Amino acid sequence: MSWQCSSCGYPHNPDNLEKCYKCGTAKSGIDAQIEDKPDQPEEDNTEAEKQDSPPAPVQQKTDNTGCCCAFLVLIVLFSIFVVRGCESLCESTPEDKEEDVEHHAYIASQNYVEKFLKCPSTAKYPLWLDASITRSGSRFYISSYVDSQNSFGAMVRSQYYAEMEKSGSGEWNFDCNKLTIDGINCIGGDASGSDSQ
Repeated sequence: MSWQCSSCGYPHNPDNLEKCYKCGTAKSGIDAQIEDKPDQPEEDNTEAEKQDSPPAPVQQKTDNTGCCCAFLVLIVLFSIFVVRGCESLCESTPEDKEEDVEHHAYIASQNYVEKFLKCPSTAKYPLWLDASITRSGSRFYISSYVDSQNSFGAMVRSQYYAEMEKSGSGEWNFDCNKLTIDGINCIGGDASGSDSQ
C-alpha cells in the first residue's frame, strides 16, 4: 500500500516512509491510504511530477555591453573635465597674482596684530575677502577686525588698521609701517607699544 501526501498530493509514497518522498512533509494518520496501482510507464510518472512541481526559474542572459560602454564614456568625459580644470587652475592671470599678494599682505598684518593681543592663540579673523584692502604701489592698507580673548577670558572684537609694505622679493616679505588696534597706535606714529587688551 502507498499513501498520498496531504501537502503536495503525491500519491506514490511507500507505506514504510514517514515523510513524503517528494516534499518531505511528515506522514499523518489522516492521510488516505491508496492501493498500489499498476506501474505506469516512466514517462507518465515524470510528466505528473513535472506538472506538480513549480517551474524552474529561467535565468535571463543580459547583455551588459551598452552599460560598459556608457560607463567608459563617462570616465573619459570626467577625465577630460578634470584635466581642463587643472589647466585653468595652473594658468594664473595678473588679477589672480594681485589677489594673492593682497592675501599675503592680509596674513602678514595678522602676524603683527597678534603680537599685541593678550591671548593670540584665540585670535579669529574674517576671510580676507571680507576685509578692506587697498593697494598703492608696494603699500597695502588693511582695515579689518580680530576676535580674541581679553585678560578676563572673554571674547572681544577689536578693530585694526595696518599699513603693510612689500619688502624684498619673497611672497611673504612685508613690513608693517603702521598698526592701530582700537584706536591705539601700536606701530608707527607715536606708538606706545603697549598691549591693547
